[in-house]
Formats: sequence, structure tokens, C-alpha cells
Amino acid sequence: MKQNVRVFRQRKRIRFLWTLSPLLVALLLFTEPKWMHGDVRNEMIRQLGALALFTCIIGRCWASLHIGGQKNQQLITSGPYSRTRNPLYFFSSVGLAGVGLAVGSMTLGAVFFCFGYLAFSYVIRREEWALEQFFRGEYRAYVMLVPRFFPSLSENLEPTTTEQVLYKPQALHTTFRQALLFLLPIPLYNVLQYLHASGIIEPVMKLY
Repeated sequence: MKQNVRVFRQRKRIRFLWTLSPLLVALLLFTEPKWMHGDVRNEMIRQLGALALFTCIIGRCWASLHIGGQKNQQLITSGPYSRTRNPLYFFSSVGLAGVGLAVGSMTLGAVFFCFGYLAFSYVIRREEWALEQFFRGEYRAYVMLVPRFFPSLSENLEPTTTEQVLYKPQALHTTFRQALLFLLPIPLYNVLQYLHASGIIEPVMKLY
């Protein structure tokens, strides 16, 4: 049964996102910020991007601490899972927004976040079917209490289970290593500047 409900495993999710990633790369290569390096507005946007990237890393690690490698084995409803049913996807979308902001563009930050939201929404719908098949009434009760994607700010939400969370260091280490990839846009900003300034790549539009 457990094998049957895993209809969208991690490798498939990763392949799915990689097939869409060229769109994001093209936006990075062929656009440039309206406010260039040295402008205080550019620096503020990039600092906001760095904050979003670190929020992504911390949030993903927080979620990993609670899920503990127990996905599809136990319905986890504690920690970030008591505020959103998909904290890993939410924080990943925040990280994608950070990628756009880190190169100095608020527009790219918004576009990248929307990309994450739409892409993960497709993945989530596939996973929700599997989770309902496996956990049935327990999962349906959880759905009634906790939002799908955007975290609830309510302090009255309570998890649907009180089972002990199993902490697995390897799961945390894996999540942390994966999350570090979101920091690549910080040095990437300098590479993009060089490519545009040297004329190797001509940006076709400026974005706020």
C-alpha cells in the first residue's frame, strides 16, 4: 500500500522542476535590474533576497526536523506542519523568490515565487490524492484544520496527532545540503553583471 500511494516520488518531483528551470535561467540571463549595482534600491532588494534565501534554508530544516524521514509512514502535524500542510514547498518558493531578489529585481522575485507556487501546486495535488488514500479520515480532518500552502498565522491551530516526532539526522543533513543550493544566486549576481557588462549576453529588458 505504501508503495502504491507514492505516486510522485522525490526523483520525479526533481525531474519535473528541472524541466521547467530553463525558463527561470532565461529570465536571469536576458533581463537586468532597473536599478543597477551601487543604487541604494538595488542593495535593499538584494538584502531582502538574502533574507528570503536564509529563511528558506531555516524553514526547510525546521520542516525536516519534524517530518524526520517519516513521510508516507506517519501523518506529521507538528511544528510547521501545524501551520501549512506543505512547509517544504512553501519555504522552497520563498527561496525561489530570494533568487530573483538576490539579483536586484523585485519583478523576478515575484515571478519566481509564482513559478514555485504553480509548480508545487501541481505536485501537491498529486500528493494529496496519495495521502488521502493512505491516511483517509485522519488526513481529511487535517485538511480541514490546516491550509494547503500559505501558512496560517492563527495561534489556535492544533496538530491532529500527538505522536512523538522521530528525528533522523540524515534527513536533516540531506535537506540542509539541498537548501544550500539556494545560496548560489549570491555569487551568480557577480557573474551576471560581468556577462552583461562585457556584452557576452545582451539583456533584452530591464525589470524593476
